[in-house]
Amino acid sequence: MPGAPKRRIRRQLRGRDERQHHPARRPQLAAQIRGRRAGQHRVSAKTLERYAEIVRKHLTPALGSLRLAKLSPVHVRAYYSDALTKGRVRTLRTGIQETLPPLAARTVKHHHRVLSEALRRAVRLRLLQHNPCDDVDPPRPKRREMKIIDQARSAQLLRAPGGKAIFIPVLLAITTVCGAARFWPCGGRI
Repeated sequence: MPGAPKRRIRRQLRGRDERQHHPARRPQLAAQIRGRRAGQHRVSAKTLERYAEIVRKHLTPALGSLRLAKLSPVHVRAYYSDALTKGRVRTLRTGIQETLPPLAARTVKHHHRVLSEALRRAVRLRLLQHNPCDDVDPPRPKRREMKIIDQARSAQLLRAPGGKAIFIPVLLAITTVCGAARFWPCGGRI
């Protein structure tokens, strides 16, 4: 029969697709982002600790219940929007709930980096066809203008401790940040 090879190929492909979508092979996002982080040798231990905290406190509660294949750019964009606008609730060990402000744009950008890397790894492992984070732009942190301390303000800061133990750290901070050349022309008067 002329169509027999095509039918056989279609049947084999259908069987392969069914095996891929078997419930046991449908990983959740939480398992993927909690999994062994690729590139551990490229970052410090403190950075890995921070990544684990982002996953545990933010990404897993918000997106972890979704199936990996169902995650879309809409979900990611909604998470970023919620993180930037809604306050967070933290339960203390005493059981008291504390309301925290929304996350800063720079923090959400860190979350984007962690989530994007986890999904990039899922694409490499062929658990995902496409990384949804590639279609979402992370928030841009606001650039703040640096405030410059003039000579009058630095002299005021140096007079404020009034001979207390905090004087030396303040002196070091001002001379380090402002530069000793800017401080000493003030006459070095305190």
